[in-house]
Amino acid sequence: MAAKENTVGEEGVKALAEALRHNSTLTKLNLRSNKVGADGCIALKEALRHNSALTELCLDSNGISEELLQELETALSAEGPGQQVSPPHTVPSSRIEEIPFSELQLGPVIGTGSSKTIHHSQWRGQDVAILVLHSRDAAAELAVFERLTRRPGLTCLFGVSRDSKGRQMLVTEFAPMGSLNKVLADLEDDGRSASDLVLMKCAMQVCEGMMQLVEEGLIHRDLALRNVLVFGFSPENYRAVHVKVTDYGLTQEGLCYYGGSEAVPIRWMPPEALKRRKWSEKSDIWAFGVLMWELWSAAEVPFAFVSSDEEVARIVTRGQRLEKPEGCPDCVFALMQRCWEGQAECRPSFQELQTELLSLYVELAVS
Repeated sequence: MAAKENTVGEEGVKALAEALRHNSTLTKLNLRSNKVGADGCIALKEALRHNSALTELCLDSNGISEELLQELETALSAEGPGQQVSPPHTVPSSRIEEIPFSELQLGPVIGTGSSKTIHHSQWRGQDVAILVLHSRDAAAELAVFERLTRRPGLTCLFGVSRDSKGRQMLVTEFAPMGSLNKVLADLEDDGRSASDLVLMKCAMQVCEGMMQLVEEGLIHRDLALRNVLVFGFSPENYRAVHVKVTDYGLTQEGLCYYGGSEAVPIRWMPPEALKRRKWSEKSDIWAFGVLMWELWSAAEVPFAFVSSDEEVARIVTRGQRLEKPEGCPDCVFALMQRCWEGQAECRPSFQELQTELLSLYVELAVS
């Protein structure tokens, strides 16, 4: 990533440093001639120590002391937690724990679907979510959870159990604030809204989670705001944001997958999935663009005034797209539109999106 000269400044670098704490993709950063001072350097140094995949950093022509540059170089060369990324397609070193049903205190239902019921429950004194699976595809969802549970941007699976009826149960981490669509809709009902930086931080963390799915050779097929869990959030403070991708009920393995007779999320689907049931990373990219639209529209339903999914499928395949949400920055909407290219190969990858989101984040921070 290369920032244009004289566009970032001290405040922009501080915002960029905050984002880099959660970076596992950006490896090169050029901040030449961007008025980066001592405070910005210290922020970058701390970000590198915490969590960053960055290996190359250019700070030429910023008037930074040699001592600070040396400290940054040391932080850059040190192996931090963000550089210890598990290789794709590996099986976790230890199997998922088998939890006796007697250890679980099943609580109230907090979510239902065609394949599962979700309970807010207790296990060994901590809050957990228990997914009671009642689908013949339960084994497939468990297999995906097992592969992804060590990934920081995705919901963690603690263990598995069976109730007295023999139903498969997944014990996962509990998101105290629920799903992101509910959080944003509640804000809207209270006459409030999240800042652009907060929304961009949400988008970046979702993108990070989706990159981890791609590394595992998986296609989510149901990416939407309702399937993003909130572990921390403030409408004004981007530092408080902590969200994770969840729900792997429709997830499939492979670079490309054809098929799917189950219920599918029509309003989040690209033309090739609507017409031929063709799924890939690029169909998830389309859904990510719709998720960004949900973020900036305060969790509105896509094509809310089109009554039937069938009609939505018809207009999307004819070329119609969602309109820009009120108050959405032009640069953000332009990225959404790139995700909605009619030809799948013209859409960016999640890795490319992460770099572009980081650039937009800095642009919004200094505007």
